[in-house]
Amino acid sequence: MRSIRIAIFDDSADIRDGLKGILKFYPDMQVLGAFQNANDIAGFVSLEKPDVILMDITMPGMNGIEATAVVKSFSPQTQVIILSQHSDDEKVFTALRFGATGYLLKGEDAGSIVEAIRTVVAGGSPMNAFVARKAVDYFQKQPVQSSRTNETADFGLSAREMDVLKCLGKGMTYKEIAADLNISIDTVRSHIRHIYEKLQARSKSEAILIAMRKGLI
Repeated sequence: MRSIRIAIFDDSADIRDGLKGILKFYPDMQVLGAFQNANDIAGFVSLEKPDVILMDITMPGMNGIEATAVVKSFSPQTQVIILSQHSDDEKVFTALRFGATGYLLKGEDAGSIVEAIRTVVAGGSPMNAFVARKAVDYFQKQPVQSSRTNETADFGLSAREMDVLKCLGKGMTYKEIAADLNISIDTVRSHIRHIYEKLQARSKSEAILIAMRKGLI
C-alpha cells in the first residue's frame, strides 16, 4: 500500500523535529519535508502534491490560514490538518472556511496525530474534542431556518447534488458516496464540483459549513 505523503509547516524547529521523529516510526507514512514558513508553499504543493499537510497558524510571512487557501487552490486533493495553539472561534472557523479538513491543538499525543492523519485520508474530519464542541455550540446558536426558507434557499442544486451534499455532511468518502448512490466516482466528483460552484465554496469543509448554515443539511 502506498505511504501517506506528509508535509509539515511550523516555525518551531522543536515541533518540526518532534513530528518527524514520531512519523518515522510508522511504515505507512512518509515525510516529504518540514518547513519553517509557508512562503514557497504554492510551488511545493504543485510539484509534490502531498496527501496531508500538518499546518501551524502563526508563522513568519504567510500565516497558516492563508497558506491553507493556497494549498487548496494548487492541490485540492491535499488535506490540511491545522496543528495550532489557537482555539478561539475566529481562527477555528476561518481555517475551516479556507479549506482545512482537521483541527488539532498543539500538545496532542503522538497517537492522536497519527490517527488524525489516517482519518483525514480516509475521508473524515479529525478535530480536537474542545474544538469540536466549539463547532457544535456555534451551529446550535444559529437561527433555525423555516421550512419555507429551506424550500427556496437551495442555490439551484439538483436533487442528485443535494443527495451528494447530504452524504458529504455525513463524512462519507467519494467511494462511499458512489456506492451509496449507485453512481461512478467520476460522477461524484462532477457533482461535487458543481456543488462548490453553486455554493461558492472552495473546499468540502466550506461547502458543508454553508449547507449547515442555510439549513440544506
